[in-house]
Amino acid sequence: MVLVVNDNQLSELSDFLNTCTNSKINFEVIIIYNGKPENVPAPSYKHLLLTKKEFTFFNLPKETALHPLSNITYDVLINISSHEQLQALTISKLIKAKCKIANYEDVIFDISINANNNIKDF
Repeated sequence: MVLVVNDNQLSELSDFLNTCTNSKINFEVIIIYNGKPENVPAPSYKHLLLTKKEFTFFNLPKETALHPLSNITYDVLINISSHEQLQALTISKLIKAKCKIANYEDVIFDISINANNNIKDF
């Protein structure tokens, strides 16, 4: 499983990731970070941190940013970012996954979750 999140959502994710760890579900987190370089998060779990430098002017990820993920097909991709986060949407579209889930409707997602739900409910 792979999760696509913004850096400001990491604290909300801890319960969900602890549940995944306790259930022995393998996961990776793609963190989109738009903050200052001195505040870069360093979580203890497997993650890929994408900063502003990994995206073009049009918010498309550069090839080098997605290279580590290009040959992997995930069982599930969960995009927790908002529908306004174009970087997360683009990443979700480019990563191969058997099932894609988000909290908003878009043609690239197989399942939509009610946006009023708390991330803990995922």
